Amino acid sequence: MLHFAYSTAPIIRSGNRSPGDMAVRALKVHLPEYEKGANGIYQKLKDQTESAIANSARLLRYNRTVNASNPATDVHILVDYLRKLKG
Repeated sequence: MLHFAYSTAPIIRSGNRSPGDMAVRALKVHLPEYEKGANGIYQKLKDQTESAIANSARLLRYNRTVNASNPATDVHILVDYLRKLKG
């Protein structure tokens, strides 16, 4: 999701739909052809990696400010680490 937009909206169960189902539903707004386990997703997202990193870092700062954890990700930390290994 953070490849496409910054959001602090929690991802929660809705009726019979799990939080995971709701996350997929929200992602399909931006990437309609998305399916769990689909091939080629990285190729479709790689050009938005910098946006995702910036949004992830921004969300982490926001969550620390308001003591929240949904939604949350630290993936930007992992990507930064992997980039340093490659570097």
